[in-house]
Parts: sequence; structure tokens; C-alpha cells
Amino acid sequence: MPRSLSKSGLVGTWRLKSVDVVDSPREGDVRPWGRRPEGLLSYTPDGYMFVAINGGDESGPGLSRELRDMLFYAGRWELGEKGALAHVILHSADVDRIGVRLERTARVSGKTLTIVGRGRAGHMVRLVWKKAA
Repeated sequence: MPRSLSKSGLVGTWRLKSVDVVDSPREGDVRPWGRRPEGLLSYTPDGYMFVAINGGDESGPGLSRELRDMLFYAGRWELGEKGALAHVILHSADVDRIGVRLERTARVSGKTLTIVGRGRAGHMVRLVWKKAA
């Protein structure tokens, strides 16, 4: 059962399980980092975070070649109301992202974290993470 998002429920390291575009006519078929992406997402108790995603098997369209195989950024995170989660980017492999505030919605259900937000191409992207041991 999903529970309301809390700082204590979010803090820790998460392993990426899936990424897909949810507002495409081919929902579930569009995967920017392929069918088996790999990644880590970490939230610290003092409000810092990082995310790193690598394309797994094959990478899909929609990202430049430089970013297709890896996405990395680090910065601050903030919780809002009703599952609102913001990432404020301080460091990034893509310098155009530095200073950007990414607004997301998130929910935790057991050891699963689901984050939904608008991707670079304007589509809504769903990322599913499992709590690392």
C-alpha cells in the first residue's frame, strides 16, 4: 500500500528497476535507456542527492549520444505536499542542467519508490526504484 512520502522513507540509496514514458501512444514501449537500465539514486538526511543512470541493453531515441548512455546529476532535494519532490541541480554531466529545479511526484510502497516527472523531450517519465540493501 503506498504511503505518504516522508523524509525518513526517502533517505537512502535506491537501485533503478525500470524507466518508461507514460504519456506516449506507445506507453511502456518507449524507454530512453533501453529495456534494462542501470542506476543509483541516493538521498541524504541533510538534503543532498545524486542520480546516475546508464543505458542497459540498448538505448532508445530522444537523448543526445553523450547523454544516451549515462545521465548524472547531484544537488539538493526538497519535499513538498502530496508527494511533491524537487531536485535542485548543482552539478551535472550536462552543464545546461546546472541550476535547474526538477519538479516530480513520488510515492513509496514497501521497498519501491516510483517517481514521475517531465523528461527532457517533454514527455512524462516514470522511474521505478528498489531500496538497496
